[in-house]
Amino acid sequence: FLPPPSPSSSCHTAMPSPHRGLHPGPVVFQASVQRSGGHAACQAATAKDLRGWIVAKGRKKQWQAAIQLMREACEGQLEANVPLYSAAITAVSKAGKWAWALCFLGELLVRGLMPNVITYSGLINAFSARGEWQWALAMMDEAESRGLAPDVIMHNAAISALEKGRQWHWALHLLGRMQRHGSSPDVVSFSAAISACEKCQVWRWALHLLDAAGEAGLRPDAVLVSACISACEKGAQWELALALLAGAQRSGLHLDAITFSAAVSACEKGGRWQWALHVVGQLEAECLDPNVMAFSAAISACGRGKRWDWALHLLCTMAARALKPNLVSRNSAISACDAGGQWQWALHLLLELELGDPAPDVISYNAALGACEAAGRWEVALLLLRKVSARRLRPNVRTHSAAISACAQNGQWEHSLALLDGMRSARVEPGVISLNAAISACRRGERWDCSLQLMEWLCGAGVEPSAVTRNTAASACGAGGLWRRALALLAGAAHVGLESDAVACNAAVGTCKPGRHWEGALHLLGQAPGEGLELDVVACNAAVSVCEVSSQWEWAMRVLGTIAGPVSPIRADVVTYNEAIKACERAARWREALGLLTAMRGSALAPDLASYRAVLGACEAAGHGAEALRVCRRMAGALLVDGGAAELCSGLVLLAKAEHLGMASATQGLGFSPALHVNLPINFAEEVLPSLPGSELGMLLWAMASLRVSCPVAVLAACEDRIIALEQDLTWQAVGQADFFLRAYSREPAAAGLGPDCAAGRSEVARCLERAAERTMSSITEASSGVNAAPGRLLLSLDAAAGGPEASRGAVLVVDDVELFLGLRARGCRARRWTRMSAGGVRGMAAPPSVAAPYKGGAVVRTWGIQTKKGGPALRLALAGVAALLPAGAPLWVCGLEEEGIEDSPEAMADLCEGIVEIARSGAARVLRGFRRADASALQLEAFHSSMLLPLSEVGLQDVEGWHVWPGLFAGGSLDIMTAVLLRRLLQVGLPPDASVLDSCSGTGAIACALAQAQPPPAEMHLMDGDALAIDAARQNLAGPGVHVHLGDGWEAVPEGLKFDWVVSNPPLHRNVQYDFRALEALVAGAGPRLRPGGQLWLVVQVNVPVGPLLSRLGFCSSCESDGRFTVWRAWLPEPLPSDAVGPAQGQVLESSGVGARGSGVDQSGGGGVQK
Repeated sequence: FLPPPSPSSSCHTAMPSPHRGLHPGPVVFQASVQRSGGHAACQAATAKDLRGWIVAKGRKKQWQAAIQLMREACEGQLEANVPLYSAAITAVSKAGKWAWALCFLGELLVRGLMPNVITYSGLINAFSARGEWQWALAMMDEAESRGLAPDVIMHNAAISALEKGRQWHWALHLLGRMQRHGSSPDVVSFSAAISACEKCQVWRWALHLLDAAGEAGLRPDAVLVSACISACEKGAQWELALALLAGAQRSGLHLDAITFSAAVSACEKGGRWQWALHVVGQLEAECLDPNVMAFSAAISACGRGKRWDWALHLLCTMAARALKPNLVSRNSAISACDAGGQWQWALHLLLELELGDPAPDVISYNAALGACEAAGRWEVALLLLRKVSARRLRPNVRTHSAAISACAQNGQWEHSLALLDGMRSARVEPGVISLNAAISACRRGERWDCSLQLMEWLCGAGVEPSAVTRNTAASACGAGGLWRRALALLAGAAHVGLESDAVACNAAVGTCKPGRHWEGALHLLGQAPGEGLELDVVACNAAVSVCEVSSQWEWAMRVLGTIAGPVSPIRADVVTYNEAIKACERAARWREALGLLTAMRGSALAPDLASYRAVLGACEAAGHGAEALRVCRRMAGALLVDGGAAELCSGLVLLAKAEHLGMASATQGLGFSPALHVNLPINFAEEVLPSLPGSELGMLLWAMASLRVSCPVAVLAACEDRIIALEQDLTWQAVGQADFFLRAYSREPAAAGLGPDCAAGRSEVARCLERAAERTMSSITEASSGVNAAPGRLLLSLDAAAGGPEASRGAVLVVDDVELFLGLRARGCRARRWTRMSAGGVRGMAAPPSVAAPYKGGAVVRTWGIQTKKGGPALRLALAGVAALLPAGAPLWVCGLEEEGIEDSPEAMADLCEGIVEIARSGAARVLRGFRRADASALQLEAFHSSMLLPLSEVGLQDVEGWHVWPGLFAGGSLDIMTAVLLRRLLQVGLPPDASVLDSCSGTGAIACALAQAQPPPAEMHLMDGDALAIDAARQNLAGPGVHVHLGDGWEAVPEGLKFDWVVSNPPLHRNVQYDFRALEALVAGAGPRLRPGGQLWLVVQVNVPVGPLLSRLGFCSSCESDGRFTVWRAWLPEPLPSDAVGPAQGQVLESSGVGARGSGVDQSGGGGVQK
């Protein structure tokens, strides 16, 4: 045991006498007795009888009655003795009434009586109940000074006082002194000492005391073990807590729910949610009902393990057992949803707290704010912050930091700065985390000036910026082109001894990529060593990547050559070479790409699939298809022969690409390549498939299906299992590729080794792909909307001083951006719009609306929906349309994305405008502005109209002369390769007699023109498109009886009641350059009601578009034909069979073969097709 604490911590020297001036005294006591009146029975009682009555009242904790009896004893002139006063002191001590205990002690001393051990034990118990451990020790010292030897009861009372006062050193000292005084500690002594160690989180001493109790011959009881388990719980020693629990159960101790709850809490602190649930189960097995504390600890453990589902299950279990979850339980559940990324459930639980009892506290809102922060739901985060203030709760730093971080993730820098100001107004000192989040928001919003101001404020407040702070500010400066500022910040981090130099430099170089600031990246790379900053291969890879996206292949080669030299301390890796090869691919430098591939092997680096793809792309871009095919086959052959299982994947993908390169043209017809006899290694299913992420798995499955690789049934089953396991990781391309794989291997079930027992597994895979397709298509469409809206929002953020539209100047014409048009109107501008594309119930217009007066406020042209690469005729058409309506000197804005060719817009604007400058940039969005030249004449729109030859001979029909087209139409208004694939298939099947056909997304009408030459031709031909100029060209190309042209946004353009035998389409999958599946989904969803009985929907798409799962989800049966590049889909609505026409056995056969249910598969016939 420990020796006594040091004199400095001792309470002996400075402790006053407890009975000097601290008790009522005899006069006060007598007065209080006389005010209460007497009791006739006490007058005839002896002191012994009265003592028995007082002891009985004390056991029942009726301390007032005990005091009343003492009053009556004084009134009756009964001679009070020491046992009587000791009984009274003991009675009031059990209620913690230490003042009355001192009062009785004072009266005893006034009467000249000598207190005994029982008297002082009662006094110490009174102080113990109130945690007054100093007075308890003083009473023990006074007892010893009077020659009394403290017994076990007195020591236990003193140790209990020390336990409540968290004085574990003194508790151990008294425990040791008991043995020195000849008193043997009992179980109560050890339990109180262990509890003191538990409260002070010294779990090792608690276990030592448990061993000491055993060595003293004491059998630990449930109280002793529970105290040790609680000590282990405080020290997060979950293994020891479970070991003690198991030992106690083996010893037959009857543990209560509190002990099990402590074990659950220990598992929670150790992050062992499975063991926490196991202990809860043991609690129920012991026929004990888990209490709220046990459930709260288990819920917290599930939160730490990010198992929000189990946390909610436990919360529901509490409600089912009529246990009312307390605030801790509910906060733990909200925190679990936060850790599991379930912000909706977190808000649901918070709403239950707001509507019920108990009311939420700041911790509740902090947990919900954390969930919104992780999900990037900044609007909800701001709403929750307002609710905290409305409930008159005091938000802390964590509250504000979560809201600021949520805004930062979405680039809402204005809200982040406003919240930071709100912290200062609320007198909440912003911490480093809050400031880091605000600086990060400014970086995302490209407000480097605000980032630097926050850095200066932080330094002025005397707070040393962390490495994250400097890194974020340096990234903001790097993105804004302030290389010297970024370098100074990084150098400052190095000078103060921060250990994140390389990470900071990597971050600064990496921020140059979105803006293609290759000069700044190279500057940072060159100046970093001189500023004491460390460089690693990650920074060099980032610099090479910036050069790649900036089309600076020579500089990419230079950086690679520098670090690949023999004296360089940095070793180039596979990523370095791949980025350099991609730079060569972008520049069509195929010889250099092949040279880098050879250099990789010379450096003992194994090229991966990305390396080979980039080399292949460089050969294709340079027009050396034959060379690309030769290189691709050679590399694939080497991988298939010499490589292992991982290299086999790359070889199969490359070989599939080579086979597609070798195809002469798509008009040769669709069909699979002959089966490739590749011996898949034995460990293919066990080692290769489990290591593949979703995107690489999709590529492998596509290659296997394209090449018709012979697969054992075990490999096919493993592929299906991997698809199911990666459902949440699959991209939309991987979903389409996996669907292509499954359909390809279901063409010949016997040859592929698939039997009827695989039907259930394949059905589960189909459901998995349907869910994944819905998720990925929805997410890519949502992302497309955000990216496409960025240029318009950037322009709306500019006021008149920054070069934006000015409401007072006059009317503004907006081209091809509905959101920008509405935003300008909300700002008070008199805006009108001209949109070629129909949207939101508004039909497109082939020409801008005419006005009586010119647009003095200017015009805004959005590169949305028109082809603007290299300042092409589509952009010139839009500019000419608005320039004719602008007066001289009127501003003209052009906004768009870098992927759309916005950097080429000045060339097209130069013919009509002067003073062309870039006035804003954010990410890939840019805004240009010029002013209408007085000496420039705008072309009439008819000047952009032209005619060409429609080459229908490619599909076996007669070419059409004088085909009308406009700039900006898909495939230039001509016949593209995918439309030709669809036409060959349609002509092969043949139209039904007197057919009514709708060509959806028709463009200029190439499909309708080809079907008009079919035998038999359609009785009625309908064309539907959203582009007003495309419809204008279609009307000129297909004028005649039976032809109907509809302009509008999707099915709303087609009159109600019209039904068709065929609906055919090569649907658009982009909005501008961004993938967007809204048109495809709307077409399929609306086709069912528009088909006649037996009608069919025909689509052609790329092979990786997940049309099959989409059709299945929307209730269509389908078949397809594909060559691995393009897929022609035929879909129809199933006709339900009469229930009395099919017996049980026949029903099973029909169900297993797909008849009368959702069908899928690949056509094996040229006409009708057999579906499986």
